[in-house]
Amino acid sequence: MLSIRNLSKSFGQESGERIIALDNVSLEFPRGSFTTIIGGNGSGKSTLLNCIGGNESGDTGNIFLNGRRIDQLPDYHRASFMSRLFQNPSAGTAPDMSIAENFRIASLRRQTRGLRMGIDKAFRLKVSNHLEKLGLDLEKNLEQPVGQLSGGQRQALSLIMAIFDPPQILLLDEPTAALDPKSSNLVLQMANELIKEHELTCLFVTHNMQDALSYGDRLIQLHRGKIRRDLSLKEASVLSPLDLMTWFLEGK
Repeated sequence: MLSIRNLSKSFGQESGERIIALDNVSLEFPRGSFTTIIGGNGSGKSTLLNCIGGNESGDTGNIFLNGRRIDQLPDYHRASFMSRLFQNPSAGTAPDMSIAENFRIASLRRQTRGLRMGIDKAFRLKVSNHLEKLGLDLEKNLEQPVGQLSGGQRQALSLIMAIFDPPQILLLDEPTAALDPKSSNLVLQMANELIKEHELTCLFVTHNMQDALSYGDRLIQLHRGKIRRDLSLKEASVLSPLDLMTWFLEGK
């Protein structure tokens, strides 16, 4: 269980004014849940993921995983149970290194005993088995530099790397914003399958209203740092993308 308790975060401006990004937010995400989060610019979506991921610290409040406080843990410790996929396909990979080397780096994030770069036959087989799920033939050339791949291929690769040694929490921060529709569908469908297969607790931030209704078992709308709506899969199933757009247009 991932628990957010009374989390608030504000940012100072040059004028001296403080902008409230999160306003006393409390949420719980059971293991295996897939939650989609929507909201306009400045609603608090990215700030929420940044606080969970450790990129920012809340002004007040705490974050717990299975009853253990995690918001003050160092990055290397948090990496042992959490992965994040960003909107930039280049953010999660090392372009000058091969596919196999990128996977080795990803696997080392889960280890606590030293750094060993070794890429043996067993490791290559494990990588190949994971890449076969993509249907992109990447498993046939593990020595190819990642920088030579398309944006869609790199994002799909980043997703597989994120769950190579399955984490407990997966944060998807607009992972398809820079992708074409075909690549976007590939990444999200694969993410959906992997989340179910490994019972990951996933938070998915998106500006795509169709994707917001197509993926996840819960839909949360943030507005000015507060929870405006928190809907179950059944409640969200009667909505259309136009309904969600109306929330934005009306400022509700």
